Amino acid sequence: MAVRSLLLEPIVPQARAERASAAAIPPPPLCARRLPLTPRTAKSPASGAMRSSIDAAVVQSCPSLTRIDVSCNDLRELPPELGLLKLAKLTIHGNPLRTLPSSLLNGATPKLLEHLRGKIVTGREGSGWEADGATLAAPDLATAVQRSGNELSLKGQSLRELPDGICSRDNLEKLDLSSNAMTNLTDEIGDLASLRKLTLDQNSLSQLPAVLFMLPHLTELSVEHNRLERLPAVLWSAPRLARVSLRANRLTAASLNMPPEASAPIQALDLGENRLGSVPPLASLTNLNELHMQGNGIASLPVEALPLRSLTTLDIRDNDLTNLPPQLSLASALQALSLSGNPLRSVPISVQQKGAGAVLALLARRMPEQ
Repeated sequence: MAVRSLLLEPIVPQARAERASAAAIPPPPLCARRLPLTPRTAKSPASGAMRSSIDAAVVQSCPSLTRIDVSCNDLRELPPELGLLKLAKLTIHGNPLRTLPSSLLNGATPKLLEHLRGKIVTGREGSGWEADGATLAAPDLATAVQRSGNELSLKGQSLRELPDGICSRDNLEKLDLSSNAMTNLTDEIGDLASLRKLTLDQNSLSQLPAVLFMLPHLTELSVEHNRLERLPAVLWSAPRLARVSLRANRLTAASLNMPPEASAPIQALDLGENRLGSVPPLASLTNLNELHMQGNGIASLPVEALPLRSLTTLDIRDNDLTNLPPQLSLASALQALSLSGNPLRSVPISVQQKGAGAVLALLARRMPEQ
């Protein structure tokens, strides 16, 4: 029968000499699979030994545990693998745990488990795996991926390519590969059939594979601060893609490779800090609510290129706009309009400071009579 509750209770030392002698006696295993389901299962025997560590391998052998009490021991750290358990309660007070902030020591168990899971996927000294260039020495990484739910973060691991085996995890829904050294994303990424959110910020990618946008459940993609120079046209027909951030790359309006009839259900698109030079043909993105095009050297704003009826946020800061077309006032849903950093002559600063409503009202008065 599976163990669900665990108490590791040390005997209070009676004398310094007894404690020193007891230190040579190893504490018992963390749990045994055949113990009965009682509130205080697997109690440490009266050996006088205070537990100084918890074996991560034994933790993984007890996946049904829901409560662990390791209070008043000599633990200086907790194995991150504890975060993989679905614990309702983890009691750790009375231990010299200097690696955990006090807010976690005295806080709720879910927050502590989340912190421990984070130490697994981002690596730590002595955790059993480290990123070494493109290779993860991680015999237990596959287990960690499977047991950590459907999310995996490999942020800041100096990866140059996808680690072996990651793309075989077809249960992955969220994958964070940001802050690495990746220059290429292979077609293997197309094997992640359940992927919903992919973060690739702060790498050195110059292109994205077309298969990425054929993933049936992909809804969020962030590739900020890379070296993208061209996008595959299939991006604009991705079936469920709702949020896309391509900020701080090397994209031009032409290299977006956007067809006249884009069908992707994109709601938020960030093209800021690229090299657009002009407004791309976005009018067919009829679900688009939020559009960022700041810092792109744009000198004119052709309203026929924009989905005016759906836009609620338009960020065109730090461009070269001198005028706004009166037809922009037809964007009746627009609530946020960022214009600073443009040499605008047609809209006084005093009006800009009053917000989108004031700007649209001014433009509406300039609409030609029918």
